[in-house]
Amino acid sequence: MALADFCVLTPLDEEWEAVQNIISPPPPARREVTRDPVVYYLWTKNCPLRTRHTTYLLVAAALGRMGLTSAASLTSNAIHHWRPEYIVLLGLAGGFEPEQQRLGDVIVSSDSFGYALDDITGPEEDRTFRPTGHRSGARLFNQVRALRSSSTELAAWQEACLQAAAMEPNLPKALEPPRLHLGVTASGNTVAKSKTFAEALRRSIHPKIIGVEMEADGVFEAVWGSGTRADVLMIRGISDFADDNKGRLEQETKGAWRRWAAGNTGRLLSALLDRAPVENSISPSLTVDLTPDTNRAVLLQDGVYLDGEGCYNLAFPKIIARTTPTPELQLSILGLTASVTEVRPERALCTVSYADGRRTLYPPLPGVRSRFVLPRVEEEIIVSVSLAFESGNEELQSIKVLAVDEYGREYAEVMEV
Repeated sequence: MALADFCVLTPLDEEWEAVQNIISPPPPARREVTRDPVVYYLWTKNCPLRTRHTTYLLVAAALGRMGLTSAASLTSNAIHHWRPEYIVLLGLAGGFEPEQQRLGDVIVSSDSFGYALDDITGPEEDRTFRPTGHRSGARLFNQVRALRSSSTELAAWQEACLQAAAMEPNLPKALEPPRLHLGVTASGNTVAKSKTFAEALRRSIHPKIIGVEMEADGVFEAVWGSGTRADVLMIRGISDFADDNKGRLEQETKGAWRRWAAGNTGRLLSALLDRAPVENSISPSLTVDLTPDTNRAVLLQDGVYLDGEGCYNLAFPKIIARTTPTPELQLSILGLTASVTEVRPERALCTVSYADGRRTLYPPLPGVRSRFVLPRVEEEIIVSVSLAFESGNEELQSIKVLAVDEYGREYAEVMEV
């Protein structure tokens, strides 16, 4: 089962630097999490829906180098640690249709064909390629189609791109808004700098290829090899036209077209997420239920009951109930008196119950009677807590619960006693 909704991958650090502050909040809301040997960036995004809100959990990483092998390696690592439901590959591409495309335009791949040379002998124009085909996930791709069909959403994305271009001193002052192209792309370990090469790819693989890049085939193959059902979407900004002008273009503009084109992919992903393309998040928010059970027998059974004046005994049989995977949790519970003095429980016990009848008991952390640490679980669980407070001469007025998961999400609830 998935632990993250979206995994965002970029080939190079420069592409991550171009999109990070567009698609994610700044630290500390965006956290670094190391899953050896990869440093991931983790954040949440709240998306309004028609009837409610949903919160997506996103994780991102940069490959650090180009090519299919690096892409496959990082994707495999991400799947192993996060098992994302959706994988989005952002970055740059070479356009194949300069008559219909402009620098800074964005390509969203409907079908990606990996390629390898069949025969390296003979002149370049006679070379043929051996293809492997992959289709983008239908749900996200169809959301992109809907965004492109919405004049309001498309215009908002284009305006955001133009505003960013105005801040780039090495770009022309009068730019046309970027276009959004949907179509077939090619993916291989070759940096394309030749029109002859592009023509050979179209002749051997698919006549309607509109762009070329170097990582998608590795991502698709890693997903296929893992046995997961993650949907893959590739979004690429056109930074050149895969011809012999590529190097000169980058040098003359000091990489400005690359920065803008990469940023435009991030702006498109941000617009896509604003549509709340997935109605039910895979890693939903927690619900803290403070419906108490004052049954003395339950408290006695758990061995936390205190008898005497100023003692308060409470049990919460379903403080957390989950049918989806639950991240590691830190659960803190305090009592508050009428003078808002915090009171730690004198005795406490947390129980995690599983659907098959198993129960695991978790005592509070040593020396901190008010805090529990519960490990990550993938099964359906019910978390219950039994507490005994001793407030002395002050009356206990309320119970405050704070749950913080390993992704930094906080859930707080207060109950009047």
